[in-house]
Amino acid sequence: MLDIVKEELTRIPNRIPHIWERIKPAIGRGNIIELSISPLDERIVKEYSLLRKTGKLGSGEAAVMAYARFHGGIVCSNNIRDVKHYCLRNNLSFCTVALSMFQAYKQGLIDREKGNLIWQIFLKKKRKVHFSDFQSVIQCYSSGNGLEQK
Repeated sequence: MLDIVKEELTRIPNRIPHIWERIKPAIGRGNIIELSISPLDERIVKEYSLLRKTGKLGSGEAAVMAYARFHGGIVCSNNIRDVKHYCLRNNLSFCTVALSMFQAYKQGLIDREKGNLIWQIFLKKKRKVHFSDFQSVIQCYSSGNGLEQK
């Protein structure tokens, strides 16, 4: 996890405590490693700055995209309009939160009830999600109709 992403997750604890509480133990176990964008590589810092200047991307999203461009990885974002072209141009895999949540569901990390609760929070906060409920996500990806990644 990039330090900028961690900063976004923890900056407003009341906003997303349920996500941070699940990430903290994974960091402790070494399943998620923290990386700092600043001293890593001047190319990443420059790319991050260019992405932020567009005004279309949040700091965490721009950090992940810049890091992935030079070190590989998967960009996960609901901002498909702004992320897809960049990922295709830079040969990066990408997915939406819907696919990520479906994979967590399939792996037993969340159940339908938890998925629906999280999805309702997305909708309430007017997040860009392309499904009306988590059940629709499950149906779409279970049938193989998910139109994600490159």
